Parts: sequence; C-alpha cells; structure tokens
Amino acid sequence: MIPIFMSIFFLSTASFILLLMVAAGVSYLAKYWKIPSTAALVAAGMLIAFAAKNGIIPFIDDFELTPDILFYVFLPILLFESAYTIRYKELLRNIRSISALAVVSLIISAFFIAFILQYILWWLGFDIPFIVTLLFGTLISSTDTAAALSIFKELWVPRRLNLIFEWESLFNDGTAIALFLVVLSVIESRATGWVPTIHINLYEHIINSFTYTVNAEWFPIIKGLLSLLSMIIFGIIIWASIWIIFSKVIQKIRNDSYLEITLSLALAHATFLIAELINHTILPVSWIIATVAAAMVLWNYGRYKISPKVEEVMERYWGFFAFVTNSLVFILVGMMLINLNVNWKPLILPILITIPVVILARAVSVYSVFWFLNFLKKEEQVPRSWQHVLSWWALRWGLAVMMVLLIPPDIILPEWHLRWVPIRDFLLSLTLGTVVFSIFVKTITIAPLVRHFKIDKLHDIEEFEYIEWRILMASEALTKIQKIREGGYIDADEANSLTAKYQKTLKKAREDAEELMKKHGENFWTLVRRVATLHALWIEKYWLRNMYKSNEIPEIVFKKIMKRVVLQIRRVERWESQILTVKTGEVKADIFERITEYIIDRLEPKIDPIKKQYLEIRTIHIIIEKSLAGLTDLGKIDFIGQREEFNEVIALYEGFRTQAEKERRLLFRTHKDFLRKLSASLTEKSLLSTEESILEDLAAKEIISPKLVLRFENNIWVRMEWRR
Repeated sequence: MIPIFMSIFFLSTASFILLLMVAAGVSYLAKYWKIPSTAALVAAGMLIAFAAKNGIIPFIDDFELTPDILFYVFLPILLFESAYTIRYKELLRNIRSISALAVVSLIISAFFIAFILQYILWWLGFDIPFIVTLLFGTLISSTDTAAALSIFKELWVPRRLNLIFEWESLFNDGTAIALFLVVLSVIESRATGWVPTIHINLYEHIINSFTYTVNAEWFPIIKGLLSLLSMIIFGIIIWASIWIIFSKVIQKIRNDSYLEITLSLALAHATFLIAELINHTILPVSWIIATVAAAMVLWNYGRYKISPKVEEVMERYWGFFAFVTNSLVFILVGMMLINLNVNWKPLILPILITIPVVILARAVSVYSVFWFLNFLKKEEQVPRSWQHVLSWWALRWGLAVMMVLLIPPDIILPEWHLRWVPIRDFLLSLTLGTVVFSIFVKTITIAPLVRHFKIDKLHDIEEFEYIEWRILMASEALTKIQKIREGGYIDADEANSLTAKYQKTLKKAREDAEELMKKHGENFWTLVRRVATLHALWIEKYWLRNMYKSNEIPEIVFKKIMKRVVLQIRRVERWESQILTVKTGEVKADIFERITEYIIDRLEPKIDPIKKQYLEIRTIHIIIEKSLAGLTDLGKIDFIGQREEFNEVIALYEGFRTQAEKERRLLFRTHKDFLRKLSASLTEKSLLSTEESILEDLAAKEIISPKLVLRFENNIWVRMEWRR
C-alpha cells in the first residue's frame, strides 16, 4: 500500500494548498510594493516551476493548469463574476463600441498580423504559409478575460472605459475561438499525413449535407460563419431562458445565504457545462456567451428574486471566488511557461518580430474602428487618450496558449517548409513570446500610461465631493474632540494638539474650495446644484433599497421607482435638468425592458392596482423625506447652505413632497377602508424590520444567546412570510 504522503491525491492537495498560500503572500507583497499583482503572481509561478524542476518542491507539478481546468473550473467563475454586476442598459448604450472591438477590431487585427507577419518573415528567410499566420492572428488578437478583469480592479479608470474593455474581453473570446476553429478546419482539410479525430453532432450532419452544393474551398468558411452565428444566438436565447427558470427557483428560498450562493455557483458551472454538452451533441453554442448571458439575466432579472439581505453577501462571495481563481490562474500560467518544452533559440528572431507586429495590429484595429465610430456620432465619443490605453491594454495570457495547444501536434501542410519545427511548436513559441511581453512589460507600464494621460483624475463632481467631505469630516472631528475633552477622557494639551491638527485640515480644505471656485468661475454654483441634486438622489436610492430589503414594497414597485431615480441620476450627470416637471412622469421602456416586463407579467402574481398605486405614492413620500433630511448635512457647509442654488434643490424636493402628500390624501379619500388596513399591514412590516435590526444589534453585542437569536429569527421570519 502506498503511504498517504506519497499518494497522488495527497500530493495534489498539498500542491493546491501551497499555491493558495503563495497567492495570498504574493498578492500582499504586490500591494505593499505597489506593483501589478498579475505580473508578480506569474513571476512567482515561474519561480515555483523552476524550483520544482531542480528538485526543491517536486510535488508542486501535480497540480497544473490544463485546458480542462481553465475552461471548466476557473473560466465560469471569472466570466460570471464579471458579468454579474453589469446592467444590460450600460451594455446597450455602448453596444457599438463593444461589438466593434469584439468583432470588427479582432478581424482587422487577425488579418493585419497574417499579412504583415508573413511578409516580414518571408523577407527574413522564413517561408510561412498565409493560412498559418492567419491562424496565429486569430488566437493572439483576443484580449484575455482573466488578465483584463484582474488589472481593472487595481486601476481607477472611468466606468465607461472599464466597461468597454471588460465587455470586449468577454465577447471577443467567443469571436476569436470561432474564427480560430474556422481557420484550423481549413488547415486540417489541407493537411497531409494526418488523420483528424472525427466528431459529428446534429448540426454537423445537417450542414455536411450541403457539401456538394457549395464550392469545396468556400465550404469551411461558410460553415464556420454559420457556427459563429449559432454560438451567439443560441448561447443567448437558451441560457437566458434557463436562468429565468433558475431565478424563479431561487425566489422560493428566503434569507438562506449559503444555499442561494451555492445555487448560483453551481448554476454558473452548470451553464458552462451544459453549453459544452449541447455544443458537442446538437449545435454550436458558445460556453462564454452562455455564461455571460446567464450572469446578466441573474443580475438584471434574477437578483430581485434573491433575498435582499443575501444579495450583498453574494456579491462579496463572488468577489472572493474571483480573487482566488485569478490568483491561481496567474500562478499556474507562470508555471506553464516554464514547463512547456519549447526550443526558443532558433525562433528568437521571429519572436522579436512578432511582438511589435501584434502591438501595431492592435493599434491599427483600435484607432480605425473608433475613428469610424466617432465619425458616425451614433454613440458617445471615445477620447483619443482612451484609444491609446485600449490599444496598449491588450493583454494575451492563458486563453491564447490554450488555443495553441488545441492544434494537433503532428499536423503538416504541403507548403510548410520548416521541417525542423512542427507548425504547433512554431506558433506556440510566437504565442509564449507575446505572452511573456504582456506579463512583464504591458502590465507594469499600463498604470503609468493611465496616469500620463490623466485618465484616472477626478472629474468635477468628485473634486467637489473630495473637498466637501474633508470639510464635513474635519468639522465632525473637531466637535467630537470637544465632547471627549469635556468628558475628561483626554487632557488639555492632547486636545489642543488634535484640535490644531484638524483645524489645519479644515483650513486647507476651505482653501482648496476657493481654488475650485476660481477654476470653475460662475459654473461653480451650477456644480453645487448638481452635487446637491445627486446627493438627494443617492439618498433616495439608498432608502428605496432599504425599503425593498425590509419587504415593505414588492419588486414591481421597487423596480419602477428605482428606474425613475436612476434615470434622473443619469440626466444630472450629463448636465441636464433632473426632471422636466415637478410631477414625475412615466419612464419610457426600451424593447428589452418591454420583453422582460411582459415575461414578468406572465410569471408574477398579480397585484391590486390600488394597492400598487398607494405603495408607489407612499414610497416616494418616504424617500423624499429622507432626502430632505440628508441634505441638511450638505447645508452645514456655510458657503453652500447659504447659496440660492442649494435652496433651489431644497425647494424642488419640498415640491415633490407636497405633490406626493396631495396624491396620497386624494387616494385615501376614495379608498379609505382598504387603504387603512393596508397602512396597518405596512406599519407592522416596518415594525418587524425594526425588531430584526434590534435583534441583530443584540446578537452583535452578545447580549442574548445564540439559541434565543435563532428563536427570535424564526418568529420574525414566520410573521414576515405571513404578511407577504
């Protein structure tokens, strides 16, 4: 019997645990030394692999990054976590930029690399067939999702730039894989001395029946384009439908964070796996697009079915899953770079030529696409500084390597003249050279590039808020120092020292405010009005979510009012008026919202129209009251609170409150008995939420035992369910 410490399972487990410890340590050191964690983790992986090869920790190789582990374990988590928090409306507002980068830009880059690389290598004496350089262009032109998502979390860039590149990374993977498979199938059809592994699904049977009606040379291309369309369309339709069903299932589970998070994790992987199963048996379906579509459906539809208090916990758990996954992927990529047996020496010159060609191809594809989009003016302009960053910020990592490894190692073309190196080894060398450059040059230089173009600078509202909250925090600190001093908890000398420190901070903040006034001139007070309005709207949004979490309002009312608040926030951010009239009108729904609302209307239980109307009016009245109370904090800053522009915002919200109160009284007059009972029920729900808050406070202070906490929780939960 093999000793436990020598078993494969034990060594693999030990390897996994060691990699987790290394990931945590390297991430901490990277943050401490202020270097990109991605590059640090890959470098750590290379050192670990080098140590294992020299017999220091030989068992570490028992856990390695294979295509199966990357695709079926890690990638679903990374894709889901990224797409989970993005609203589809943001995607639609930038759909031209995202689709242009994910499809058009990738195709331009792939063909640019194919033509230019073939010509330069031919001029240097390397006679490479065009179809081979095109295959390399398709696999190297995609931006790696894992790399992009990890670095985004370390740089403070505008949300729109973040969104454009993040979604490009998500969608161009599907495009790249589809194009790669098309080109690979062309190569396989022309290969000699090689027998491919035949795999036929239902789609293959149907499409192959048209072989004799289409030109043999064009057939693989037509077949590949149809496969691409199938991947996109069915990837979205099938898995959006499945996740709507899942959302209905998860709705039945209330306030069980472990169960709801487990279901979301299981379904993320199930979506990926079932998509792959359909891809192999019925028709082409993109696992990437399927998982992204599933996450979008869960966030834009299903998240309202998740218990409100579990939603925040779920976001933190998914953030944790993504951190662990990203860390392991980067370490394992580093190990893979060392463990792949590649003879670099004969191919140093092609590698050195390939790197600038790939960089130039990305630049050409990005600048040309955005020149055309900006010329059309159908979408918000993309600044040239953003284009510089998008051009440089094209990272190539594990996915490119995985695609190279899908090329059969023994495939041969009649026109391939480099008999001393197989096609796959040649492309693998070029790919690894580009990957190493991305890791140790691009990731290190991207942050200075962002700072050079001032892309991470504060915009006007953020500048004002930075000064505003420094004034408020310093003022509150001075008040607290005085209270502590009066209570005898600190002596006079220490109190005077702290007072002088915060008075200095307050003085500096006021001086900065004066500088901001000079910078903006008369527009400064327009800025003050914008900030005050946004504060009020954010307070509305906070209390609206709070009421939904407390089960005081149903989903349909919450979504309707939230949509109105979000629209007003967007208008103010675009320097437009908050609303057109004091009485807020209906918000137009786009086609996707109308489809969603139609489905919800068929799936959800009906709600009494009078009850719905009253809940809307009551909710608006409450959140307006909260906003007016919250604006008093901003009014504490003397040079703001005394201004006419600030008082105009107060007056506007007082008009909202008067209008809501008038509508409430009018509705009560016509439905007095019904609304009296409803008001009593809503009051009891509010009291149950208060009980729950008191219980949480008592439990946190350990004033009552866990047994009593559980008893109280069950009692409150039963009463809440009865009131729903």
